[in-house]
Amino acid sequence: MVTNVQWAIISLSLFAGAFNIEIFRSGIEAIPESTVEAAESFGLSRWQIYRLVVLPMAIRVCLPALGNNLVNLVKTTNLAYAIAVPELLYVSKQIWSDSTNVREMMFFVLFAYLFLVFVLVAILNGIERRLAIPGFGQQGGH
Repeated sequence: MVTNVQWAIISLSLFAGAFNIEIFRSGIEAIPESTVEAAESFGLSRWQIYRLVVLPMAIRVCLPALGNNLVNLVKTTNLAYAIAVPELLYVSKQIWSDSTNVREMMFFVLFAYLFLVFVLVAILNGIERRLAIPGFGQQGGH
């Protein structure tokens, strides 16, 4: 039998995976054909071109969209509440009583998600800055 947690993992993986595939496809298509031709002129095989030239550049192009998708996935995890998976919203519902501390728990959930998203965005921005190619993908050549 598949548990509720496993169903949540499967459904969220399919949800995010569909977007990630499209992000990678568009990132690969964003690499100029002249770059591939230049790699071919060095005598690289098709596999070497993709492994050494196209994929590293495509990942750099894809990072902002992948980061957005990851942030969206973090915010979407609360949907697992609907199938009784013990995540943040589910646990906060377990803690509050009828009307005693609902406001405090909702503020806690709000700030917990804000904290998670801000930390994730800071990490992703650091990775993007570290992997940036000077002049590639920048407007105006500044």
